[in-house]
Amino acid sequence: MEKLLKISIVTPSLNQGQFIERTILSVLNQNYPNIEYIVMDGGSTDNTVEVLRKYEDRLIWKSEPDKGQSDAINKGLKIATGEVFAWLNSDDIYQDGAIKAVMTYFAEHPDVDMVCGDLDVIDERDEIIGQMKGFEVKSKRINKMILHGRMAFPQPATFFRKRILHMVGYLGISYHYCLDVDYFVRIVNNCSVGYLNNKLAGHRYHTNSKSIRDSTSQTHRFTNERLKIIKQYSLLEYYYYSAMWRLLIPIKCRLIGNLGIYSKLKPPPDAGRITINRTE
Repeated sequence: MEKLLKISIVTPSLNQGQFIERTILSVLNQNYPNIEYIVMDGGSTDNTVEVLRKYEDRLIWKSEPDKGQSDAINKGLKIATGEVFAWLNSDDIYQDGAIKAVMTYFAEHPDVDMVCGDLDVIDERDEIIGQMKGFEVKSKRINKMILHGRMAFPQPATFFRKRILHMVGYLGISYHYCLDVDYFVRIVNNCSVGYLNNKLAGHRYHTNSKSIRDSTSQTHRFTNERLKIIKQYSLLEYYYYSAMWRLLIPIKCRLIGNLGIYSKLKPPPDAGRITINRTE
C-alpha cells in the first residue's frame, strides 16, 4: 500500500471562541487519515482553551503569549512533522474533502511546491456571501498583481510543501496585515506554484475579523506594510504606489468613501479578487 503524505495544519488563535470549534471540526472531519493538527493560541481569555481541551486527544495545542499571528504560525511550523503544511485561521474552515484533494494533487505533481484553490466567503452563520478564485501561475512576473493590492492567492485555500521552508524561510513576524503577501511574493520568486480547480476553504467575514475590527487604522497600516514589501523589489513601483496610496486614494475616499477590501460594489470575478454578492 502506497504511503500517504502527511500534512501539518497550523491554526493561530486569539479570542475566537465563537468560531474556533467550527474551524477545528472542519479539519478533524476531513476524509484524510494522515493529518497533524496544531493550534497555537496566543493566550485567549474567552472560551477558546475550553474548546481546545475538548479535542486535545486529536490535536496538539499550546496557549501562551506570542508576538502576533505570524509568530504563532511559525511556532507551529517549527514543531510540525508533515511533508505538506498549511495554516488555517481560527475563524476560517476547510470544505469537505479539501485535504484529500490537495494531497492527491501533490502526489501527482511532485515538482509543485505550493498549490492554491478557490474559496467561499462566509458570514457568521456559515452562509456563503461571496467567493474568491485562485489561479495558475504561468510566469514569475506575478509580482505586479500581488503588489498592486489584490489578495494574490486565497490564503486559506493555499498549501505548501515543507521544503519551502528551506527555500524561503518562515513568515515575517513584523507583518500584521500583509504576512501572506510577503510570503507569497517570496514563494513565487523561488518556487513552483500550481492551481487546483476546487473549492477548498471558507474565509469568514465578520465584525470581529481583523480587517473589520481594525478598520479605523487598517488602511494606514495595510498601506505601510505593502509599501515595505514593494520597496524590497522595485524602488520605481514603491514611489508610484506610495504616491497613489498616500495621495490619490485618500482623496478618492473623501469623495466616495472607503470601500475597503470587501467592497459593496461587485468587481469583475477574475483571479485573485474577492467578490461579495450581498449589498446590505
